[in-house]
Amino acid sequence: PRLAPRVSLSAVSPAVRVANAVPRRGWQIGWLAALCGWGRGQRAVAAPKKVVKIHSVDQEVEIPKAKVDTPVAKSLEKFTYPTRWPYGERDFFRLDRSDDAEFYAEPKLVKHLDDQTLKVLTEFYAVVFPKDREFSALDVCSSWISHYPQTPKPVRLAITGMNAEELKANVQATDWTVQDLNLDPKLPYGDAEFDVVTNTVSVDYLTKPLEVFREVGRVLRPGGLAVVAFSNRCFLSKLVAIWSVGDPDDRVEVAANYFHFADCFKDAEAVDLSPPNADPLFVVTAVRK
Repeated sequence: PRLAPRVSLSAVSPAVRVANAVPRRGWQIGWLAALCGWGRGQRAVAAPKKVVKIHSVDQEVEIPKAKVDTPVAKSLEKFTYPTRWPYGERDFFRLDRSDDAEFYAEPKLVKHLDDQTLKVLTEFYAVVFPKDREFSALDVCSSWISHYPQTPKPVRLAITGMNAEELKANVQATDWTVQDLNLDPKLPYGDAEFDVVTNTVSVDYLTKPLEVFREVGRVLRPGGLAVVAFSNRCFLSKLVAIWSVGDPDDRVEVAANYFHFADCFKDAEAVDLSPPNADPLFVVTAVRK
């Protein structure tokens, strides 16, 4: 079978989206510029340097390359969680509802984001991973590479994914399991077995995210860190409907809801790590209660 190309959500025609995204901010920028008199020669005033800090494993850390004034960076500042799980069956509809095992049967030994973006992700992991003690990590929906740094390095890196050949090729992993989380969200690990759980550019394919996030919480020890990283590139046919609409900050809110309704995490935090002239990179994290 031919490999399905990964496409950018920003390049997808509304005609082929599961639902149409509605731009929300273009008119606001022009209106605000007129109101504030931008472009009329006001004297610039130096603002104090802003930094982005998030909670990690037993500590708070500063993220050096995080953007501070983007919609994603601000998306959870005033976000109010719904009183009940806000998604239904239609939100997880996919254009291709065939067996995922068939789609992933052929190994995809490729990088799904460009090198500059993946470098930023690895640097982020280096900042948030524990540095003063040994730790164990789990990378779910993994492949032939986990994008972890050389240091700090987990003493154990367990991975799950869809293709055995891809998982066997992951030299960072200490053990691996083939598992389709859309069929069986139950992770094959004990309670509180890991300090860190990561998911890189795959959260948008989960059809049972609440069950998966509850399992992530179960295998994390209290105080452990869960990390969800995503971009705007995807296998469109396997994308769930809720992930095909809105802006990146809307997707941050979706991921935050996944954490919130799993009912075992502290409030989620969002980071915009998008490098210039490269694939964007957004991260949502949460610490296990």
